[in-house]
Amino acid sequence: MIGVERHRFFCERHHGEIVHATVIRLTLLPFLYYALLPGALGYAIVWWAQKGPVNAGTVLATAIALAAIVWVSRGVRSGRE
Repeated sequence: MIGVERHRFFCERHHGEIVHATVIRLTLLPFLYYALLPGALGYAIVWWAQKGPVNAGTVLATAIALAAIVWVSRGVRSGRE
């Protein structure tokens, strides 16, 4: 019985790790989009007068927007709407 309990514990633990990894994988890009985009826009606005329109904030915001467009268009093309 001890071996069965150990196996059951290992399976439950392993399954929990798989679920946790899946949740992180599915929410990482939306989190980065919603967390980094406002920060990049804020940085761009604050430094616009001193560094001009091409600063780290505008570059990062543009990169995030382009990545989001590519991510959404790939999902729509593959049938995942």
